[in-house]
Amino acid sequence: MISKITIDNNRIVCYNTLMKKISIEENKAKMELAKAPRLTPQQTEYCYYYTLKDYITYGNATLSYAMAYSFDLPTRQDGTIDPVSKEYRVCQASSSRLSGFPMIVGQVEKIMLAKLNDNSVDSRLSSIIHVGKDTDSIQGIKIYNELKGRITRNLNLNVNARPLESITDEELEKMANGN
Repeated sequence: MISKITIDNNRIVCYNTLMKKISIEENKAKMELAKAPRLTPQQTEYCYYYTLKDYITYGNATLSYAMAYSFDLPTRQDGTIDPVSKEYRVCQASSSRLSGFPMIVGQVEKIMLAKLNDNSVDSRLSSIIHVGKDTDSIQGIKIYNELKGRITRNLNLNVNARPLESITDEELEKMANGN
């Protein structure tokens, strides 16, 4: 299940609802989560929200915790979450504690690695090209492409060699022995 965030009476309210369309990337994440039997349902949801790309909770432990544990986070008059509210501080402290559990860290890493593929890297690179410079992402993309063999380098060699007929048997024997 994927939760939905709405603002009701200056409070962010989290609802658990089913989305009609789920991307392949999200399905991979759900499959990885299903392989983690030692996590509680809320911990599983936390990992899922934390790794849900293009969603408000992506990479945000506090909001991921609020979604997974169904916290209503108060908002300010401008509609943003109130970071000094008791609920927000509880989610912040609890998510910090939860993020330190090896099972949680391992599960988040598994999901993130499952999502790292040529399409996600190309998508990020396209975003950087269209939006602007992001040196950390560009460096990461270069490393990924080199590791996956997606970059080929041209090597120009200029060799001054003489015809084999002009090489003596002694010279050939030296070359064959590595001298």
